[in-house]
Amino acid sequence: MNFIIEALPIIWVALGVVLLLILNMKFKINGMLALLLAAMFVGVCEWLPLEAIGKSIENGVGSTLGHLALIILFGAILGKLMVDSGAAQRVSSTLLKRFGPQKVQWAILVIGLIFGLAMFYEVAFLILAPLVISIAREAKIPFLKLGITMVAAATTAHSLFPPQLGPTALVTAFHADMGMVYIYGIIVAVPTVICSGILLPKLLGNLDRPIPELLESQKVFSDDEMPSFAISLFAFDVNRGRSMSDVMKSYTVAIEKVAMVVFIIGAGGAFKQIIMDTGVGDYIADMMRHSSVSPLIMAWFITVLLRLATGAGTVSAITAAGIVGPMITIFNVNRALMVLATASGSNTLTHVNDAAFWLFKEYFGLSIKDTFKTWGLLELANSVVGLLIVLLLSLVV
Repeated sequence: MNFIIEALPIIWVALGVVLLLILNMKFKINGMLALLLAAMFVGVCEWLPLEAIGKSIENGVGSTLGHLALIILFGAILGKLMVDSGAAQRVSSTLLKRFGPQKVQWAILVIGLIFGLAMFYEVAFLILAPLVISIAREAKIPFLKLGITMVAAATTAHSLFPPQLGPTALVTAFHADMGMVYIYGIIVAVPTVICSGILLPKLLGNLDRPIPELLESQKVFSDDEMPSFAISLFAFDVNRGRSMSDVMKSYTVAIEKVAMVVFIIGAGGAFKQIIMDTGVGDYIADMMRHSSVSPLIMAWFITVLLRLATGAGTVSAITAAGIVGPMITIFNVNRALMVLATASGSNTLTHVNDAAFWLFKEYFGLSIKDTFKTWGLLELANSVVGLLIVLLLSLVV
């Protein structure tokens, strides 16, 4: 009986997720409203005062959109400008000529790794998404096939390598050698992205989906109409035969199309904050603190549970670090591998409490089912393969 009482935070969160899925999938309620209703349900079940529920929702929306709102809006604008100016078509046609349709997936993988390492994941996603769709259209292959490759590479680089916030914090927490984290990280990242970004799309069957309206070009540009490859990388659309008024129309359309995405992601932040305020993360941490499992597996598993519960990759990684950190000295674990095991756990299957889940779903115009099938499986593959490579490395280093 005591165990059930102690586990109530997890039970209420699970029921909240079920409620959200029923509202969205069965009754077709808008994702933003469904998320807010689910968040309030969990808060009420946890006996949070109504004032506290309102404050959690306010903090969740504010903290999420404070970081992402302008990134999403200007990313959508940039994508629309690239599509409307012919820049996306130029970049895609150039890459296709250089690599050919059979190898373009590998080019996307390399580009995704570079962008994921160099910038925030959301920025990398919003810059690369229109290029991926344009390349897929020219190569006559489903855009989701290349989208999975791009996202798998970007999320892997973002979660494993400093100077990104999560791995940098883990290096500090575990007192690891950053150089060794990079060396071992490359060994972990390469097979991970090949499995999730190259092999997984081949196993997912039919990935043909309609091109999102925001990124669907109504015009096929001739070679003379397109900007050069170099200009296409900066395309702001002026001096390409379009007036400033026409350019501003692209701005307006982009914001109109992506506005609901912003609100849905904000509501997802509210749901995440309610979950964190229930203390479910602390419950999971306390439950796992005294386990005798291998520290590498423990670090990964705790981080996975916390990521599923809270939707926050960096928070889950740092929380897990505090739990398993003392085990490094006791079991003489390689500190760099501990960083990578924890980081792999933070880059795992996520669901409706994660802003990145909704960004992928709404930007690519997918159903929740299709999002779990694509985003969910690629992230799960990233996490599991990453852990397996870390465990293999631990046998020889």
